[in-house]
Amino acid sequence: MIAEIERHSSMRGCPSHRAYGLSCDQYDQLLARANDRCQICESDYALVIDHDHAVGAWAVRGILCAQCNATLYRNRDDKAQDYLADPWYANNPSHPVAPGVAGPSQRVIELYEQLHVLKRLFSSLKGLERKVIRSAAERVALDLLRANEMPTRVAARGPLSEAHLRKVARREGLEPARPGPKPQVLVRP
Repeated sequence: MIAEIERHSSMRGCPSHRAYGLSCDQYDQLLARANDRCQICESDYALVIDHDHAVGAWAVRGILCAQCNATLYRNRDDKAQDYLADPWYANNPSHPVAPGVAGPSQRVIELYEQLHVLKRLFSSLKGLERKVIRSAAERVALDLLRANEMPTRVAARGPLSEAHLRKVARREGLEPARPGPKPQVLVRP
């Protein structure tokens, strides 16, 4: 038991994972899931905790190297997309996404998985087949928007641009969720 504590404290500092709401045990589980390596490129250099910025700091997705973490949304390979489709927080309901806030529902997770599959199909097809996939992706994306998912997040995981997604949402009478307005500073004369 003492060796585990020494290993934990000597290899990784608690403040780094406490900032994401992770206990030491949860952090160790996260590292074990990643085999102490980046979950995309399998490097063991400069590992960081990755979280979903659209959801919050407590929405921990996994362990990445600094390079993969910085280029995650520009990385279009299958391994990166698989990583995004299977976030750690979605499989650990005991870890809240934010204090007092539950993670995504199973339905939302399934919709994102469908969108991921459609994105893969879309990139491998041409012509009329692409129109069919785009139409199916629009239906899935609309279901995600109805579940109050952010358009930016939905567009990043599917074959639709954010502008196209917003246009489809308006056509269906939906006003997609958006970040709240920036607070205005009032200056008295």
